Parts: sequence; C-alpha cells; structure tokens
Amino acid sequence: MISRFKTLTVISICFTATITFGQITYTKGYIVSNNNDTVSGRIEYSRSGLHNKCVFVNENSKDLSYLKPSDIKGFYTSPGYNFRRVSFNGQDIFLKVISEGKVNLYSDDLSLFISGKTDSVVELSGGRQEYSSAGKYYSKESNLFKVQLMRCINDTSFNKKIDNLNFDITEITNAIIDINGKEEKADSKKLSSEIFNKNSFGFEGGLSFYSFNKTNIYYGYDDHVYDVKSSRTNYAYSLYGGVKYIRKIYATSSYLKVGLNLEMMTNNKKEDKGILRTGLLFRDFDVPFVIDTLGKVTDSYSYKLNSVFVPIEFQEELSFNRLRPILELGVSARYFFRNDSYLNRTTVLDDLTVVEERYKLSIPSYAFGVNFGIGSRYILDIDSSISFGLNIELLATGRTASTNFGNTLVSRAYISYNF
Repeated sequence: MISRFKTLTVISICFTATITFGQITYTKGYIVSNNNDTVSGRIEYSRSGLHNKCVFVNENSKDLSYLKPSDIKGFYTSPGYNFRRVSFNGQDIFLKVISEGKVNLYSDDLSLFISGKTDSVVELSGGRQEYSSAGKYYSKESNLFKVQLMRCINDTSFNKKIDNLNFDITEITNAIIDINGKEEKADSKKLSSEIFNKNSFGFEGGLSFYSFNKTNIYYGYDDHVYDVKSSRTNYAYSLYGGVKYIRKIYATSSYLKVGLNLEMMTNNKKEDKGILRTGLLFRDFDVPFVIDTLGKVTDSYSYKLNSVFVPIEFQEELSFNRLRPILELGVSARYFFRNDSYLNRTTVLDDLTVVEERYKLSIPSYAFGVNFGIGSRYILDIDSSISFGLNIELLATGRTASTNFGNTLVSRAYISYNF
C-alpha cells in the first residue's frame, strides 16, 4: 500500500489584539495662525506628504488637531522645516520653504515650486518629455523651467546663470539659494531637535483560522482501491501571541516592524468518508477499472502544530489622515517545534472486519517565507490607535515525502488596539 496524500495550501485568518507604546512620532514645533499668533506644541514628524494638513498637538493635550491650509498660515517643525500656505492651481496647500527672496522656492520633496511677490506658485517643468505625432512617439529636452525662473526673477543679470542650469532638483535649489543669498530655516532657538516616539514596543495576540486545501486521497489496499470523496478543504484554528518592535524610518511615513510570536494549534479534526472498491486506479483519470464496493472507509485528520515565527516587515502609511491606509511587505522565519498531525483511517469491510491505519503528516522543522498585506490605522490620540487589515504569508513548507504538507499560504485578517 502506498500513501499519496498531499496538502496543497494552508490559509488562515487571524484576529489579533495588539498593545503598542508610542503611536505618533513627533517633534516640537509651532503653528502660525491666520492672525499671526504663534502657538507652540507637537507636530507629527515628516518632511513631505503634508500638502493638505498639519497634524498638531497642543502642549497640554494628547488630542490631535488636523489643521488644513485654510486654518493656519504655516508651521515650523524640527529639524528646521518651515511649511507655508501657498496657492497652487487655485487650491491652498502646504509646501516646504527652501529659500525666499528674489524668487521664492518651495518643495514637496518630489517637485520644485516657485513664486514671485504673490502666494500663488507654479511647478517647475523641464527635462526629457515624450510626445506623440502622427501615431509615433518622440522625446525632447524641455527648458521651460528656465523661462519660468527668468520671468519670476525679472532680473536679466541672472539670465546667464539660469541658462546654464540643467533640470536637476539639487542644481536648481543651489542656484536659487545663491541668488537669494539664504536658505530658509526654522528658528532653532524655539525648536528642540529631539524626536519623540521613534521606537514602539507592544504585545500582540490573536486567533488564526486555517483552511487546509488538499487533493482527494486514494490508497491501494490488497490490490483494491480506497476511493475517498472529500472536500478540497479542511479547517483548523490556532491561538498565537507575542511581542513586536516598530521603528520609524527617518522623516518619512515608513516603518520597520519586527515581531516574535508563539502559535499553537491543537485538537483540530476533520472526517472524510469513502468506500473500498475492487480494481486498479488510473490516477491520470481518477477512475477505477471496476466498480465493486468491498467496504466503507473513514479518514480522520488531526492537526496539532506549534511554532515560533518572526515576521520582519516594511510598512508604509499612505496618508496623514486620522484613518491611514497601510501597505506591508516583508519576510518571515518559522520554527515548528511540535508536529502531531495525523491521518487516521478506519476501514470496515463487508465481513465486518475493521482495519486501522495511521499516517503522520510531515512538515519541515524550519520554514522561510515572504508576506505582504494591506490595512488601515485609525488614530485616536498621540499615544493610541486602532489597526485592522489583511496579511498574506507564503511559506516554503513543501516536501518530497509521500505524506506531507505542501507549500503553505497563511492569510491573516487582524484588528488591533495600540497605545
């Protein structure tokens, strides 16, 4: 008799509860109201992505204020970032001030913007650009940014300097700073350079719901065939818990997350029923030669898996709103320190003879994988938030043994409370 069991994939859904310390990374800063009043407080630490709002916390509160460009004139934050309200295409936005003088230069860390004596800015345009004509595509070098700069400065003594520029952010920035004679910096006397809540620690726990996808199973027995017609899916659950560490990556909206979790799966059972037939089985067609029932068979699966796994993930928050979408991408390592997973087969022949068989389902002790996911984080205050999302993990657990788990797909749907 040859066993030919193979598990194709394992899918799980995990509901988690998480406690994390330090949810908003912030620095000391201040805002300038529409009445030119200065209000000191804490501002979420970032150098870009702040077109539409400033996340501000008063010094004597934990509550967040999401200030739009219409609410304030601008804000200053460490280390030396000055954001000002400007008008772009008829809409008020915040842009980081690079230099002000003969020409005002602003940035969103992706593009450069300039203005003259007004608060209305234009985006510098240039470099190699593509266009189509008569169904064909062409590219050419655009020097429109030079015209934009000359018009804005309106001083022919700088024309030669501008005309020698390439469309390069660093080169243009240095040239404008040289023309203005200064680079804009926030007042260092009012701002501390200290950055708070860069590191977060937490506890995580949850429930995993597994779906074991498998093929139908056929076993030979004394020149006969077991024909077990089963679903392609078995279900199991597990509990897990652990700790995690999160580190904000500089002045971005990116984070590095490292976890250490213990997962335990016990007493998950599934029964499939079938019949014992005469004849040989052609596996290419899954059809026996002769249909003749000799007995009944019951397959009982018992899944007991305990493991320790370490996920290492890169997380990117996609907005500075109160509700923030999250993308996750990372790798994982898992050690299975217990595997008591079996297929137990009971066959009752027509003459009432009972045959008991037991097959251990094998899985490697160590497995490495990749994982990715999407989610959202809802900010409650400067120290707490609620997160939820879906994470998918693919583990290379396939083996050549005749009775085994295949490569494992783990999907985690989670909800967490962080503070």
